Amino acid sequence: MSTGSAPNPEAFRVIGDSVRCERAARKDGLIVAVCGLFISGYFAHRVLRLSRNASMLSALGAATVSGYMFSKTSYQQCAAAAARERREREALRNDASLATGELPLERVV
Repeated sequence: MSTGSAPNPEAFRVIGDSVRCERAARKDGLIVAVCGLFISGYFAHRVLRLSRNASMLSALGAATVSGYMFSKTSYQQCAAAAARERREREALRNDASLATGELPLERVV
């Protein structure tokens, strides 16, 4: 059953920011993982003189861990920036409504 109330557009903005941040974090994590895979594979094979299988396994593990950690950090930074932008937008909207003499609906009660 529907309550008949209109959906909150701010909720859609939050979901859109979350999806945008998640996509950007996945892309960043993938780039770091691929770079880490090649660098750690080269280092393991040439410098550490590991066997082919051992160097591939260590390179895959290093790439997985570095990509995961970087994507989580990237998501947290993007989400924090999006939340800060939303707060600034809300503050500007409240300041503009107070300057015109209108009170926001939350303050009317």
